[in-house]
Amino acid sequence: MNRAFFPECPYCKKLCYTTVEQAKRSAARQRQKGSPHLAIYECRKGNGYHLTSHPRNNSAVTPKKRKPPKPCSTRKRKRHK
Repeated sequence: MNRAFFPECPYCKKLCYTTVEQAKRSAARQRQKGSPHLAIYECRKGNGYHLTSHPRNNSAVTPKKRKPPKPCSTRKRKRHK
């Protein structure tokens, strides 16, 4: 497909797709040509969607939750000698 249909993002300087469906079709075509797995992500500036070959970092999307601390009465106390 001609790149003229997918303009360069003015903020990221990457190829920009206006819909997820366009990005999926492009990723599928590139996989048929032998490219590695491509993931779709939304532009941070809100200009559309981009493709990346980097694995997704789930911890950035959903941060880990810490367990609440145990009450003092159930904690084991360390003895100092």
